[in-house]
Amino acid sequence: AGENVDFWHRVVAFQSLKDQDAIQEEAKKIYGTFLSPASASELNVSSKIRKSVKYEVENSLANAATFDDAH
Repeated sequence: AGENVDFWHRVVAFQSLKDQDAIQEEAKKIYGTFLSPASASELNVSSKIRKSVKYEVENSLANAATFDDAH
């Protein structure tokens, strides 16, 4: 469950970002660390949530609400 706390902290920091490039870059990092099926710290979330987040990240649509359903 440590990854859940780490994820929450990263998302809170992510939500305070203002620069669009920084938002997109951090979204990729968070997805890769916690939501990617290849991640060592993969969270247990539904495939629907995972696909939704992946779509936003891959299409540079990430925003403050991108990870809301995952935590």
